[in-house]
Amino acid sequence: MRCNVSSYCRFVVFKTIAGMQWASENLPNNTFYSSGDDDFYLNFKKLLYTVNETLHFAESKNWKSYPIICFHKTALNAKPHREKESKWFIDENEYKETTFPPYCLGGFYTTRADTVRRLYDAAKKVPYMRFDDVWITGTLRQLVNMTDDMLITPSRGIVVHKLGKTVSSSVLDHT
Repeated sequence: MRCNVSSYCRFVVFKTIAGMQWASENLPNNTFYSSGDDDFYLNFKKLLYTVNETLHFAESKNWKSYPIICFHKTALNAKPHREKESKWFIDENEYKETTFPPYCLGGFYTTRADTVRRLYDAAKKVPYMRFDDVWITGTLRQLVNMTDDMLITPSRGIVVHKLGKTVSSSVLDHT
């Protein structure tokens, strides 16, 4: 899917929401949906294994929603940057709290289309925040009553973050 929006940090959230809208309108509920940055590479075999394992785990917990799998990292007790010169600056008018809720720290996450639909519906009711990872997998997740334990961070080796670099297949084969 392509969306004509600048990649400037403030607008990434709109690209993500456009993808969520498309998924909400076009995918069956039990279809898996992933959102990822373009500088992440994944071991697809390990990703599929993790998605299936998480499905069984979610069923054993009797969760009403499929959890969000954070393939990069989960941020806990992260604080907003209030220094205006920071790339990650966020004004108190945009986010008043002193810490962010737990969220998938950028990169790459996967959930099911029915979960995406719930998050997308919630997104239409509250002001957006420029940091899509915090807003979607933190704030919106909490708004749809998904608890913090519904952020799953599997063991490493499923995705590799290579900012501005190419990755050989051997890197992913051995992760």
